[in-house]
Amino acid sequence: MNTDIATILESTSFQPANKLKKKERMILNIQGLPDTGKTHMLLTCPEPICIFDFDHNLEGILEKFPNKDIWVSEYDFDKPTKHASEVQLLKRADVLWNRFITEYNQALLQAKTIGIDSAGLMWELLRMARFGKMTSIMPHMYGPLNTEHQQIVDSAKRSNCNLVFLSTMQPEYIADQPSGRYVRQGWSRLDYHCSYSIELGRAKKKPTDKQAVFEGTIKKFKPDPNMVGQVLINPTFNDIFLKAFPKGV
Repeated sequence: MNTDIATILESTSFQPANKLKKKERMILNIQGLPDTGKTHMLLTCPEPICIFDFDHNLEGILEKFPNKDIWVSEYDFDKPTKHASEVQLLKRADVLWNRFITEYNQALLQAKTIGIDSAGLMWELLRMARFGKMTSIMPHMYGPLNTEHQQIVDSAKRSNCNLVFLSTMQPEYIADQPSGRYVRQGWSRLDYHCSYSIELGRAKKKPTDKQAVFEGTIKKFKPDPNMVGQVLINPTFNDIFLKAFPKGV
């Protein structure tokens, strides 16, 4: 580093880039249609695993990992109806969101992996906590929500904890007509803020296969964009992690 610049910057928060520590953790989005192995892949992550369960779809899957250190916090909230009071929805959602933030910050300190199941339902909770409704919300009103959600991801980036979002893909509708495409549910900026993303789907099962076979297509791999498009069979967390950090944990 130039000596003159070093002298000028030594009293600031700047530091040489080669002294920055590389955090060996992943901000990962796992997306796919229902029943394509998203939760199973989450449970292959390093333990202890803290799962924020908005989807209530863990039954029958946890039993496959009886020896893993897994903790679950369940969240129940009512979706808006025509007769629902916006004030009541906002109050209830706000209580739940404050609970989520408290538990999330604690999990960042204690867990090796945090799982959000699902990212779409967590985004709905935040929207209800701030607006008390899901419709008739002007685009310019989303600025504070985007910042609030981004802070969740940024907190994980500053930690040594893996953050894994499970995202459901659903049919896309344009003017109430199906387009034939599928779109990810939830926060529109999630793809940008995650460093890694994989889309799961069911592979064609061979007669010799005793269990369901899933395949994962890498959609984003920030350290090496050439990884995008690669397909992994029955992918686990380590299959992605070791490609990013070959030396392992």
